[in-house]
Amino acid sequence: MSRPSIGFTQRIELEWLEWTAQMALAGLPEDEIYAELQNRLRPIVSVGGHDNRSNRGKVVGILLKIWVKTVKELRPFRDEGLALLAQSPASCHLPIHWGMIMATYPFFGTVVDAVGRLLQLQGTVTFAQVGRRVQEKYGERESIHRATQRVFYGLHDWDVLKNTNERTVLTNTELMEINSTTLSSWLIEAAMITIGAQSTPLSTSTKMPVLFPFSMPEPRITSNERLEIFRQGLDSDVIMRAELL
Repeated sequence: MSRPSIGFTQRIELEWLEWTAQMALAGLPEDEIYAELQNRLRPIVSVGGHDNRSNRGKVVGILLKIWVKTVKELRPFRDEGLALLAQSPASCHLPIHWGMIMATYPFFGTVVDAVGRLLQLQGTVTFAQVGRRVQEKYGERESIHRATQRVFYGLHDWDVLKNTNERTVLTNTELMEINSTTLSSWLIEAAMITIGAQSTPLSTSTKMPVLFPFSMPEPRITSNERLEIFRQGLDSDVIMRAELL
């Protein structure tokens, strides 16, 4: 049985995601975006160069896959994400980048799911605890350890996690409030994609562990043609991904 791939192996800054998305919004062709990212990242990610196997090459590859070279089945989802970026102030772009990363890289979703579950359970989290949960799915490989470490501490860089009085123990920062029901449904779709869920109860959809940094309103499913809502039993509504019906 083959092990799931990682893909998201480098430390990624929000600013780099923003550069990439804004160039995609401007309609620049892929080769120009690639060249511009290489140029901007050269003094920041100095190891390697245009070789896709170098650190900078891997960073550029990750950024492009998220916002530019998006896999075919995710392009409608990506296009709505770009539209949401265009409609939102820069201070509200984190959840949109978060959603695109989750949908593109299930490994990222696995890490943040572990973080979210631990925070719901005990209010704090350590890298060791998250690492153990990720290894249960991906195996005990050094590459898994390094990639998990980069995602975990990247959440601190993004101000999603913060230090506590105990060394190595982190907790979540104040929840980011999302007021848009359209963005809420888009993020729930991202969460379902990353965890491989065909359906999720409407009543708990905004509380999925992978969405732990955000406080969201109940989604407006009618605004998202890729999701459907069904009544289950007498009083329970369920969200389902339309493509899986």
